[in-house]
Amino acid sequence: MAEPIDIQIAGYEMKREIGSGGMARVFLATQISLGREVAIKVLRKDLAVSGGEDFQRRFLHEGQMLAKLVHPNIVAIYDINQTEEVSYMAMEYLKGGTLSEQIKEGLSVAEVIRITTQVAHALALAHENHIVHRDLKPSNIMFRDDITPVLTDFGIARKTDTEHRLTKTGMVVGTPYYMSPEQITGKDIDGRSDVYSLGIMFYELLAGELPFRAEEPLALAMQHVQEPPPQLPDNVSELQPIMDALLAKNADDRFDSMLDFCQSIKELVMEEPALQSKLSGETKLFNSDQFSDPRFGTGGVRVPERVSRSISTRTGSGRQARTGGGATAVMSSGQRAAVSKGGLGWKLPAAIVMLLIVGSISAYFAFFSTPDLGLSEQDQRVVENLLGRANTFIQQGQYEQPPNANAVDMLKQIFSIAPDHPGGREIAETLAAIYEADASIAERTGNIDEALHKIEVGLSVAPEYAGLVDLKTRIDERILAEQRAEQIEAALASAVAQENAGKFIDPETDNAYATYQSVLKLDNGNAQARAGLDRIQTWLTSQIQAALDDNQLDQAGTLLTRAESLFPDAGAVAQARRDLGAAQQFRRETAEITRLLASAEEQVAAERFVYPPGDNALESYQQVLSYRPSNEDARRGLQSIADHFEGLAQQSFAQGDFAASAEWASRGLRAMPDSERLLAVQRQATGRLDDRARQIERDLQTAERLVQEGQFLSGDQGGALASYQRVLDQSPGNQRAREAIERLPDQIYSAAVQMRRDSSYGLAERLLDEAIAQYPEQPRFAQLGEEVAQLRSQQLEQQRLAQMLSDAQRLVAVRPVTRSSFDQAATALKEILSEFPGELQARSLLGQLTTALATEAVRISQNGNHDAAFRLIDHGLQQFDNNPYLADARVTVQAQQQKEIEEEAARIAALQGVIAIDASPWGEVVEVRNASGELAELPPDATTPLVMTLMEGEYQVTIRGSDNTSRELNVRVKRQDRTAARADFDAMSAEQYFQTSGW
Repeated sequence: MAEPIDIQIAGYEMKREIGSGGMARVFLATQISLGREVAIKVLRKDLAVSGGEDFQRRFLHEGQMLAKLVHPNIVAIYDINQTEEVSYMAMEYLKGGTLSEQIKEGLSVAEVIRITTQVAHALALAHENHIVHRDLKPSNIMFRDDITPVLTDFGIARKTDTEHRLTKTGMVVGTPYYMSPEQITGKDIDGRSDVYSLGIMFYELLAGELPFRAEEPLALAMQHVQEPPPQLPDNVSELQPIMDALLAKNADDRFDSMLDFCQSIKELVMEEPALQSKLSGETKLFNSDQFSDPRFGTGGVRVPERVSRSISTRTGSGRQARTGGGATAVMSSGQRAAVSKGGLGWKLPAAIVMLLIVGSISAYFAFFSTPDLGLSEQDQRVVENLLGRANTFIQQGQYEQPPNANAVDMLKQIFSIAPDHPGGREIAETLAAIYEADASIAERTGNIDEALHKIEVGLSVAPEYAGLVDLKTRIDERILAEQRAEQIEAALASAVAQENAGKFIDPETDNAYATYQSVLKLDNGNAQARAGLDRIQTWLTSQIQAALDDNQLDQAGTLLTRAESLFPDAGAVAQARRDLGAAQQFRRETAEITRLLASAEEQVAAERFVYPPGDNALESYQQVLSYRPSNEDARRGLQSIADHFEGLAQQSFAQGDFAASAEWASRGLRAMPDSERLLAVQRQATGRLDDRARQIERDLQTAERLVQEGQFLSGDQGGALASYQRVLDQSPGNQRAREAIERLPDQIYSAAVQMRRDSSYGLAERLLDEAIAQYPEQPRFAQLGEEVAQLRSQQLEQQRLAQMLSDAQRLVAVRPVTRSSFDQAATALKEILSEFPGELQARSLLGQLTTALATEAVRISQNGNHDAAFRLIDHGLQQFDNNPYLADARVTVQAQQQKEIEEEAARIAALQGVIAIDASPWGEVVEVRNASGELAELPPDATTPLVMTLMEGEYQVTIRGSDNTSRELNVRVKRQDRTAARADFDAMSAEQYFQTSGW
């Protein structure tokens, strides 16, 4: 029965565990959203805890590199994520097994070439992206189907275009059987290291066995470094030049790239009849992608000259090492030798491969050291002595004191002689680890000066030690944050004082606005600064309103210009702009009214009551009322015109001139359409006319009524123009009708202007369309029509905007804000802002929406659910990138989370101490067990010296020495203190060591 799965990941149905490695476990799962099978690689919990961010960073680093490499022969990455519980990556599920399994079943030469060249193409893409695999072997090559190999496991791959390292300096990682010489010796590597590893695998696939084999890792390492590989079997001897170029000891003598290798294979197959014969039954070889890649060049097989020369001159055995003077040598704890470890996948410290032998056998040391430091024998002896003294001082706790008798001073002397000495680097890293632990404790307990001192000393011997660099960065940021907080506090106090002194926006270099803005540059979300700016905005808009109330429009305009430059997005400032515009319009209209009333008085005095068109008192008074419907002067003026014509109408009626009486009444009614007296006179006069005259009068009255109603060219009986035309048809000389027709275009134009002023754009458009058709010779109608059409379009746009804003406001008001409600409101606001980019109300609503989301996220964070808060904020930022309210909320949540982390770290740190474990000559920490029997997590490399941070208490430390014997030490770890634990083993001579190693 399958064991239950102890890991669950959202979005995936976990089925079973299908593999496990040094860093991760692999599960078969179903991706629920797509219904496909995937392989999920999960970082081992023990490594995630013990290795902390370093292992998680390395694990995520693998997924990030793989995601960039899209190739049919590289495993596809579907998802990579880090949650509170696990770090994982979901990738393509490969069902075809591994190359290791196919090796057991047997492969033809054609299959070997086909598989190797496809893998080479995958590696070529990786190298183009500056990625070196570093762990190429058959078990890391799987099959998608029967014939397609897929390169996997980039867990220790490394970028070659960056100085960042995910492994310690001098640490060799990979599988020893497939390592390149430069990888074994800890040198910098590039894609040619993978070329060598591919050559080892190519040899294994062709010959059925590995070219180098040994019981001990050191012996195997030295074969890679010195021994030439055996010749290929006779049945594939045609490939020997290719193999020699793959396995050259010097990287410069190998193929420059994977594509050079593929090209050479291609040309060899095409040009070598014997090889073609062997491959004749395999058609897949010649139509597969590896031989059709357009990047292949032309020319013969590229076998580097130096490799060809080395083949002809190779001795096959290598040099024999001898110790000098018969003296014995012991390995110091800094060498971290781990000879007893077996297997293929464990990490080889470079110091072991180099064998930093301390003593009088300097010739032996010089032979095995890599790189060649070029030291004289005297300098070598000095350095070896300094190494021994440095180790001793570390064991005694003399790190930087007393002067001239401490490990730091010894290291400085070592580096002055041999700056790149690997033994010195090992000791430097040990010291750096100790100083990192001490500095961390000092930092957590608030002793910043002490922490910085520890960091400075540690970096003086190991300038690139990541732990110290990161810690220094964190402390520097903390100091900067404290300094920034002090600056903010001082600036806020200054701003309040400036407000109290009335220095809101002036003078230029000493005002509250500028000071609050300086605070926001340091802390964009500072609530006090934002509140201060709101107060300044309120004060400034109140000053504008006061100037408007005092009719000081020029002053209001000056203040408004300043306000718009300081608060361009403020709704209150936009309203002030509208208020100023209205006041300026009122001023212009008032001036026009004064002019019109004066003109009307002149027109009345000249008895130009209603005629001629464009220059009469009636039109002047009516224009005044179009601006101010309640203007008493205009109303009295109209009444005086009505009274004047009423007198004339009564006089004509008394004289029996009923036609004239009706006409005078009609003119009076143009001034006062509702005058009962004029209407009565008009009726009486009309009633006394003969039938023809009565009909004419009625038509005239109808036309005048239609003019009053605005039906100039359409409506009842065809409009006023048609009525006047009927009068002229009956009485061609009718002066009243002729004058009315002459006045009609001006009346139509005035009516359309009034409609425009009243925002009745639809009515104005219809009237102007009729006028353009009736009076095509008058361009003023077409010009006014264009203006009205534009205003009508703007009106419809504003109506649509108002509806959109209303809908958006309803969505923004939903509380509590959720992802769904936020998305709906965001969609509505985005639509508005896409059509109306400068719309202030929409921007204000956007501020309300994002502020609400930010407030909700902070509330969720305060309840302890930081992840949910981050998800909510990030969801908002996906909709509105760089939104300041959401960005501020993210900073707040991060601060809340960091505060909790720091409080918890400080609580734990207060209960922790440091244990420094060492052994002479060297040893490996097997386990550290507390009084309750619980095991402490050990780092992957547990060779001495080892520095660990543990909770206070009693511990039993088990150390295995170079002779495979063990020591158990009982140690008490005290909080906020350092404890040393040391085990002594019998020293091992160089001769004993090499006998044990099989040399």
